[in-house]
Amino acid sequence: IGELAAELAEIVPANQKRFFFTNSGSEANETAVKVAYHHWLKKGKKDKRKVISRLNSYHGNTIAMASCTGVEASWGFGPKLPEFIHIPEVYCYRCPFGKEYPNCDVDCAKALEKTIEKEGEDTVAAFISDIAPSILGFPVPPPEYFPMVRKICSEHNVLFICDEVVHGFGRTGKWWGLQNWNVEPDIMTAGKAMTGGYLP
Repeated sequence: IGELAAELAEIVPANQKRFFFTNSGSEANETAVKVAYHHWLKKGKKDKRKVISRLNSYHGNTIAMASCTGVEASWGFGPKLPEFIHIPEVYCYRCPFGKEYPNCDVDCAKALEKTIEKEGEDTVAAFISDIAPSILGFPVPPPEYFPMVRKICSEHNVLFICDEVVHGFGRTGKWWGLQNWNVEPDIMTAGKAMTGGYLP
């Protein structure tokens, strides 16, 4: 495991210094949320427990990640855990705001800031996002989206968790999908292509 961590350290974003190995992407994302909780708890902010994610995203099939996943069917599990809040998806083809890019003000990113402000930034631990949701056919966010998300999270003291389970390990032409926007997350999860029969 130490050798694998050393190899990963060569290719992950520079701010990713520690590794925790799990059995699946679901567990990786759940662990990322636990790390976010622990981060704020160590700073004396025990009320920062809410996690924001996007509708029509998929982050796993544990109870917490089924709650995080923005699919209303919730895969038959429910009720969802109350700490998980959803904002509209990034889907320019069928914009949830009824607008057209580039004359849309990137309201999909601004929805994150509005939600943090509505909930109160002292209650929001993290925002978790994949790159291009598979459920929607992999729509790619506009160039401004992730830089805006990074700025919003930084300004509101919210951790940015990037779920690279599907898009990591070169699937977008770079090691990590978020590198296409020149943005670094606070916490990153990976899986699939790293193990199991996903690559020869």
